[in-house]
Amino acid sequence: MELPEGYFSSIRGRSGLAYKKGILTLVGVIEYTYRGEYGIVIVNTGEEDFEIKVGDKVAQVLIQPVATAEVEVVEELSETVRSDGGFGSTGK
Repeated sequence: MELPEGYFSSIRGRSGLAYKKGILTLVGVIEYTYRGEYGIVIVNTGEEDFEIKVGDKVAQVLIQPVATAEVEVVEELSETVRSDGGFGSTGK
């Protein structure tokens, strides 16, 4: 696949395989300059062996535009309710 400049592709799993079999696809990002075959990494979190056969649909490619932003170095950040709280800091 050849993507136009300003786009990237992201490898995503299939929700049915994740829900029914515990098969997860580790997300990968491929930038527009890459030329070659795409590969995927699959993890089986289920209890049963899972065999992949030629032609099986195990992942999908999402193509998205790249958002760019100008970064400004500042001395301090604005306040929020969450502040610098990390994982689990919202109480849910």
